[in-house]
Amino acid sequence: SRPRNRSKTVIFSTHAVVMQRNKKLCLVIRIGDLRDDNFILGTNISVKILRRKVTEEGELYHDMKMIKVDPDVSKESCIFFVWPLDIVHVIDEESPFYNMTAADMAKERFELLVVLEGTNETSNMNFQARTSYLPNEILWGHRFESMLLYRKDHNKFQVNFSAFHSTYEVDTPVCSARTLQKFHETNFKRQ
Repeated sequence: SRPRNRSKTVIFSTHAVVMQRNKKLCLVIRIGDLRDDNFILGTNISVKILRRKVTEEGELYHDMKMIKVDPDVSKESCIFFVWPLDIVHVIDEESPFYNMTAADMAKERFELLVVLEGTNETSNMNFQARTSYLPNEILWGHRFESMLLYRKDHNKFQVNFSAFHSTYEVDTPVCSARTLQKFHETNFKRQ
């Protein structure tokens, strides 16, 4: 049998979003699998930020750093795409976005690289799917639409892939995660 192009059945959202979850700013990317046999073995999802930097001597180079995301697939032997996954980067002290406001992020120059690698359970073939996001492709103050519908007539949940890329605006602080964290700490001390 000929291997199929598995990387074309794994899709990424056209935008990443920044929103608040549990009082923390989070950057979220949606990944989905269009196939019915949804097991991907040995899955690895990595997200890296790529920036152009200049040394004190004037040398131009590219700086690439991994950013922490959840789910942490390094602890899982396989991912089962029952429905699309939200890959979440909590913007905390270790994040390169910690000091960025919404306006700062829009002006910043970087590329966010997302790579999913794994093995197709059926064919045992390795594959890689990847995408990237520029600052203008990151929507601050948005959330992804829910894609799950409960079908009473079939007595089961169904994934509505037509909403895969859809987002909607939500109230989200436009300050940096650092400022938001200090605000919450100050309010907690007052209580």
